Amino acid sequence: MVADGKRLAYTEGDHASVMDADGQKVITIPVQGWPGWLPDGRLVVSNLFDEGPQDKRVAHVVNVETGEDIVITGTYHTWSPDGTQVAYYAGPTLTIWMANTDGSNARK
Repeated sequence: MVADGKRLAYTEGDHASVMDADGQKVITIPVQGWPGWLPDGRLVVSNLFDEGPQDKRVAHVVNVETGEDIVITGTYHTWSPDGTQVAYYAGPTLTIWMANTDGSNARK
């Protein structure tokens, strides 16, 4: 559940879903993996697991209000404490990277 207690994210088959805490308004996100909330409750990251090498995996950063979907290459994503950046592993050696939550300014 998101920190403000207003939404819950869960996985089901090949997608993730977000619903209001009262069970109303379910939003389906067509990716699978583990959802994680931005501290302000607006975005959810879902790691897309596949059979390929880890340097080819991606995360979808989805704005649950607008449905905007930003793809960030890498795996094991987590938010910075202030919610402005995302950290993740990427590349064949699984180097730690940081990027803004819109995917810009990616750096080792």
